[in-house]
Amino acid sequence: MSKAHIIGWDVGGAHLKAALLDANGNLLQVLQVPCALWRGLNELEAGIAEILGKFSVSTATHAITMTGELVDLFANRQVGVSEISYVMNTKLDGTKLFYTGALASDFAGFVTINQVHTYWQHIASAN
Repeated sequence: MSKAHIIGWDVGGAHLKAALLDANGNLLQVLQVPCALWRGLNELEAGIAEILGKFSVSTATHAITMTGELVDLFANRQVGVSEISYVMNTKLDGTKLFYTGALASDFAGFVTINQVHTYWQHIASAN
């Protein structure tokens, strides 16, 4: 598979969801796996590995949303956004973009890992 694929991720507190699209935006596959995030970030890492194994994509553009920052694992939402973003950034190959909702028209609603600390409040539960 080519680098032109897009994977949309939704990191929840109980499930990790992902949708694989081709370069033209055609939906190829959708998966949901258990991800008991309150148990630890290793749950997220395992879910990512499971989904990537089933998608058989080595690199892609990743569009990431989350609500998992709300689980009791994190001291607050800011910490949750930061830690989830870090895991997604380190475990995924390719471009990673974090959804900010309608906030940032300059960024078409997405920011990079380097901007997460600035826009964390808009990334938190922005889906």
